[in-house]
Amino acid sequence: MSQLPPEKFAPSMLGSNVVMKENPFIVDDISGKQNKILNSIKTPTNCLVYRNQPPTIHIIGSEYPAVLNINQRDLSAIPAIPDSIRILLIRENAVKSLRPLSGHPSLEVLDASQNLIERVEFDVVPLQIRALLLASNAISKISTNCMFDFLEVLNLSGNRLTEFDFYQFPFLKSLNLSCNSFIRFELYSPTLLELSIQNNSLSEFIVVNAESLTHLDISNNYLTDISIIEKVQTLTHLTGIGNKFQDNWASFAVHAIPSIEYINGRKIKEGERAIHRDRVAKFIKSTQAPHPHKKISKIRNMMRQLKDITVQSIETTEDIEDIWIARSKEKGSRMLLVETQSKQIPCISTTDDEGCLTIYGALLNDDYSKQEFRTLKLQFVPILPGSEVVQYVMNLAQKNPSMLTLDHNMLSSVSDMLFLTAFETVEVLRVEGNPIMRFSLFRPLMSYLMPSLQVINGMAITTAEKMSGIDHFQNLLRVTRGIYIETGLEDMMDQE
Repeated sequence: MSQLPPEKFAPSMLGSNVVMKENPFIVDDISGKQNKILNSIKTPTNCLVYRNQPPTIHIIGSEYPAVLNINQRDLSAIPAIPDSIRILLIRENAVKSLRPLSGHPSLEVLDASQNLIERVEFDVVPLQIRALLLASNAISKISTNCMFDFLEVLNLSGNRLTEFDFYQFPFLKSLNLSCNSFIRFELYSPTLLELSIQNNSLSEFIVVNAESLTHLDISNNYLTDISIIEKVQTLTHLTGIGNKFQDNWASFAVHAIPSIEYINGRKIKEGERAIHRDRVAKFIKSTQAPHPHKKISKIRNMMRQLKDITVQSIETTEDIEDIWIARSKEKGSRMLLVETQSKQIPCISTTDDEGCLTIYGALLNDDYSKQEFRTLKLQFVPILPGSEVVQYVMNLAQKNPSMLTLDHNMLSSVSDMLFLTAFETVEVLRVEGNPIMRFSLFRPLMSYLMPSLQVINGMAITTAEKMSGIDHFQNLLRVTRGIYIETGLEDMMDQE
C-alpha cells in the first residue's frame, strides 16, 4: 500500500475493547474453535481510520484494506464502502438506514451500534454478513423481506423490538435481545447457542426448539415458571435473577438439567449439586403429602370469614308480617353475599392409597367427578342451597361411594341436607362441624334421606330412628316435591 500523508489517514490497530464489552457473547468462542471473525476484530490488518476527513474513501495501490473504522464521525448516512471491506465499524454516528450496504459482496462484520436506525432493512442482504451488531438504536422492526442466510452473531440490545422471527436467521448462533420491549417470546432455533433476553417485560417464554442452546440469560423479567427450561437439556449457563420464580428456583434448574455448570454467573461446585437435589426432593415430598397444611389453613380461615358475614338490618314496624318480610330479605341478602364470597376460596384435593378422595375449599367444577374413588370427604367445602356447588357435589354421587364425610360445610337446616338423596350407595356417614347436628331429629333425617345408610358418626342406625325418619319427613319431602311440580321448577331442573 502506498504511503499517504499522516494528516489524511494512517493505518492503525483497531481498538476493539468497547465492541467486546458491549457484546459479551462474541468474546467467548461459541463454536469451540478459533473464531476468524473475532480474531480479525482483535488483531486487524490494513485498517483505515479516518482523521477529520469527509466520508470519501481513496484506495491507493493494489493492497486493499479489510477493516474500516469510521466510528464517531458525525455521519448521517453510510458512504460508499469498497468491495474489499470485510469489517465495518460505524458506531456512534447518526446513521438512519443500512440500505447503502445492500448487496455488499465481502462484508462479514458490521457494527453500527449507537446510531439512529429504526428499521433493519436491505434491498439485498450483504452476501457474506456473519456478525451484525446494532445495539442502542431505535429499531422496532426487521423487514420480513430480508433473509440472513449466513448470519451467526446478532446483537439487537437496547432497541424497541416486540417480536422476532427466527425463520429469517436459519444459522444464528448468538442472539442478544436485551433491553427491548418483549412481552412474549417463542424460541425455535436448532442452531442457536447463546441467547440473552434480559431486561424485557417477558411474562411468557415458550421453548419450541432449542436443541443446541448452551447459554441463556432471562434475568429481570416477569417470568413465574422455571419449568420452561426443562426443554433445554443442553444448557450450561443460566441466569434468571430478577424474575418471579418460586423459592429455590435455582435448585429446580440444576435438578432438571444436569448439564448446567453456571447459575447467575457462579460456577456450581460438585458438592452443591447434592444440596440442590435434596431441596427439590423435600419440596416434592411436601406437595405430595396427604395434608398440605398451609393451604388447608388458608381455606379454613376463609370459611370462618364466611360464617361471620353479616348484612345491615332492615328497619320495620311492629307488624309481624313486616318483620317476617324484612328478616327474609336480610337472610336472602346474606346468603347471596356468602355465595359470592365462597367462590373466592381455592380448592385442593388429595387421594390416599385406600381410594379416599378428600376435597378442600369451593367446588366450582366437575373435574373431580372424573376421578376414581371409593370414599369421599368434603372438608371446608361450602355447600349452600341453590348454589352451583350443590350440583357439583351431587354429581360426585355417580361414583357410588360407600362412605361420606361432611366436615364444616355450613349445613344448618333440613333443606340444606336434601342434596344427600343423590348418594344412594353410602352406608357410612360422618358429619362434623355443621350446625345441623344440633337438630334433635338429625339421625332420623339422615336415615330417611339416605335409605342405604347403616352408620352415622360411628353409631349404627336403629330401627326406631328409621321409623322416626319416615314419620317426620316423608310428608315434608312430598310437600317439597309438590312445590317443584306446581311452580314448574322440576321441569326447569331437568332441562338444565
